[in-house]
Amino acid sequence: MSENPKVDHSNGGPTTKLARDLGLGAALSIGIGTMICAGLFVLPGIAAAAAGPIVVLSFGLCGLVAVLIALCMSELATAMPQAGGGYLFIVRAFGPMLGTVMGWCLWLSLIFASAFYMVGFGIYIADIIPISHVWLALIMTALLTGLNFIGAKEAGGMQNVIVGGLLIALVVFFVRAIFEVDMDNVRPLVPPKLGYSGFLYMTPILFVTFMGFAEIAAVSEEIKNPNRNLPIAVVGSVIIVTVLYCAVEFCVVGILRYDDPAMNSEKVLMELAEVLMGKTGYTMILAGGVMATVSSANASIMAASRISFAMGRDRLMPDWFNKIHRRFKTPYRSIAITSGLTMVLLVVMGEHLELIAEAGAFLSLLLYAFIALACVVMRESKVDWYKPSFKT
Repeated sequence: MSENPKVDHSNGGPTTKLARDLGLGAALSIGIGTMICAGLFVLPGIAAAAAGPIVVLSFGLCGLVAVLIALCMSELATAMPQAGGGYLFIVRAFGPMLGTVMGWCLWLSLIFASAFYMVGFGIYIADIIPISHVWLALIMTALLTGLNFIGAKEAGGMQNVIVGGLLIALVVFFVRAIFEVDMDNVRPLVPPKLGYSGFLYMTPILFVTFMGFAEIAAVSEEIKNPNRNLPIAVVGSVIIVTVLYCAVEFCVVGILRYDDPAMNSEKVLMELAEVLMGKTGYTMILAGGVMATVSSANASIMAASRISFAMGRDRLMPDWFNKIHRRFKTPYRSIAITSGLTMVLLVVMGEHLELIAEAGAFLSLLLYAFIALACVVMRESKVDWYKPSFKT
């Protein structure tokens, strides 16, 4: 494990600390709200058309892998309950050189993710308000910036409300849809004309939908009672979302055959809701999609700003980032730069949704690999200050 005098390697060393205003509910909602966006409002139909009914097991397998990573992350986070998340773990385990590279990767991945979610928000709202989806995305990004600037408690409170509404909408859909499932539609589990190739192709792609739990660790310095709440929030959010993914996807493939032309659509969930519950169902899922994109972008902006703040505190970014607002106790400069770069991405790449998503996903998946390795390195390093309250 590398040492560097410019980087604080102690567990309690930072002199500039953020207020612990986020409870267990807010921490859970950060992870759940971010993961649900891409998973349930874009991919169910596309994934089912490519893999067949076995796509339900794809979500389950991704969830299992995500839980294993979440366990590693929980151990690291309870040993280092400070802002920065994955960046912090990597810089402590591998030193400032790799830590700087991965910190930039994590920061940029969250900025790309924020832009992706905001483009999705703009596309949803553009069906209601005849305004360019890019302009709508820019307006909402500015509003979320102001909310994060005021305080994590306020941003976390909004996150709770949004995720609560989102979960209600999906549970209502599941309760109504489960009684319409035709088991003949899920047989055979692996369609002969698709084979296992669709399952092998879609599973790593679907893993992208589990990225949100890492953002809980990024705001760990602001979570109350981190020794208890961090492991529950990180692992719990993955388990809740995995069950929800599998349940909703089972309804989708059970109501509509995988080879139905209507299946290969980003709006299949809304269309099924309209068939089952009329215009009310369609509106409910549309509102859920809007809430999902807002909650995901809010969580991403919150987490990304803490990454640049932590790097500024470790002198791996300009010290300018390492400033906390006197009144609101938030890293206001990091929030401003993060949101500013998100807006630049929206202006430059707002019409290229897929490219934004791919860039963010690749950077995030690379980070997960190093987080798992960091857990091994820190456990074997035997340093005095590494004393996690939770061990995987």
